[in-house]
Amino acid sequence: EIKRGINNNQAVEEIFENGMKLADSETLKALFGTVDIPKKCKGSIIYVNKKATGSHTGKNWQNAFVDISSAINIAKDNDQIWIAEGTYTENLLIDKKKIEIYGGFKGNEKKEWQKKNYKVLLKGKVTIEKVGYQTKLSGIEIEYSNSVSKKDKNYTSISIRDQAIYITNSTPIINNCKINNV
Repeated sequence: EIKRGINNNQAVEEIFENGMKLADSETLKALFGTVDIPKKCKGSIIYVNKKATGSHTGKNWQNAFVDISSAINIAKDNDQIWIAEGTYTENLLIDKKKIEIYGGFKGNEKKEWQKKNYKVLLKGKVTIEKVGYQTKLSGIEIEYSNSVSKKDKNYTSISIRDQAIYITNSTPIINNCKINNV
């Protein structure tokens, strides 16, 4: 039971202190509006910026990874990946159970609410395997072209299309994404 007369941030802290589990930061925002999520309940933010010139550790915008795959590879449960505007040409395998991937950043934000939905274009295929609803993909335009011409048994040319996004044994949350097979 949550005490009356406390502010939203105190209520959120109390929820976690009492061991109650809430799905994610979006659920907390829906319940309480803008709140600070207790640090012990958050993972790290891993930064991706195609234009980064630093050490490419993913620790901040200046030292961001220049590709999304590197960020996914080091992500741990409850981590968020923030992607700055730009075009990224790579195939992604998302097989981490509790990560959130957000595109649309300019590349200088300190808080998620500062994001203005700048265009993040991924030219490649996204494969999502064995993840649940705690894995999120948001704010990314995915463009994939893999039309292959083959000959059938009568030597007639046929075209086979692969998909931009392939999901297997998974229930991720995908929102605010545009998916194009070209």
